[in-house]
Amino acid sequence: MGIEATAQAELERRCLRFIPAGQFLGPITPPDWVLDGVAESDNLSVLFGDPGTGKSFLAMDWAACVATGTPWHGRRVKAGPVLYINGEGRNGINRRFTAWGLSHGLDLRKFPLFLSSTTTALTDETGRVELEAVISDFMADHGPPVMVVVDTLSRNFGPGDENSTQEMTRAVAALDAIKDMTRAWVLVVHHSSHADKGRGRGSIALPAAADSVYRLTKVDEAARLDCTKIKDGVMPDPVGLKLQDVGLDTYDAQGREICSAVLVPIDPPQANRTKPKGKNQLIALDHLRELEAMHGEVQLDLWKAMLTDEGLNRNRVHEVIQSLEACGAIKLCNGLVSEVR
Repeated sequence: MGIEATAQAELERRCLRFIPAGQFLGPITPPDWVLDGVAESDNLSVLFGDPGTGKSFLAMDWAACVATGTPWHGRRVKAGPVLYINGEGRNGINRRFTAWGLSHGLDLRKFPLFLSSTTTALTDETGRVELEAVISDFMADHGPPVMVVVDTLSRNFGPGDENSTQEMTRAVAALDAIKDMTRAWVLVVHHSSHADKGRGRGSIALPAAADSVYRLTKVDEAARLDCTKIKDGVMPDPVGLKLQDVGLDTYDAQGREICSAVLVPIDPPQANRTKPKGKNQLIALDHLRELEAMHGEVQLDLWKAMLTDEGLNRNRVHEVIQSLEACGAIKLCNGLVSEVR
């Protein structure tokens, strides 16, 4: 199918109309996993964490695994082209991908991994149009990518304020456009909020739009990867990771070897736990205990409704739940919530 035909098909697909359930509903198709149990094709994911947690190392690890068809710690991948929109500097990304290749015995220059020459600007109309045109040209030459990485959102956001719902919605629309035209797994690397480490920085429009959200936290000298949201499917178990130095067989003027690092799997470290002290946190936990006493298993939506009845608005309920999860006081899984004792 040519580019024009593809564009026309996409236009028809996006045209609003109501379809009878007899035509709309059909056999359930199995997930088209790009990274088994972690993310599917045609999905938007967010990976967030504080500086120094290793989130860019993890994004590069996932990207290299997909580009080379290398399983990620036992999880199968869908091999194919990867587009990496890099905002972290050419020298750093060169060293990190070289370290990955050396540690896996592979030369990444021989695989379909493509790195951007500069950053983009998701909230800028000119930048968005340019990015879509460049991806369209890429697809004409190489076919659709299997994965697109934006590292980091901050470096590729463009003009505007991440805290603005309007500006973040514009960035999400640009990410959705990439996802719609490629049907790829689109991964956005993001920073943690300064005030609430249990969520990404800025407007909640991004995590609300995402199909899955992953948080990487530092625990002593290791890191812990937790899934905090998945729209469809089962939340994967936490993963433990640790940076391991890799020598690059290149030396500086003083004869010291230049090194980078790769992430290696370890047993998941125990999440950092702090005792909830906020007024709304304590109220929320009291209501959760009441529901657990009455029902055993507690539906997350039921708990949210109870907190709303308490007078908390929707945004504050979201913030309280995120903060309780971040401090290890509660566990969210498949629409259920439970207190961690």
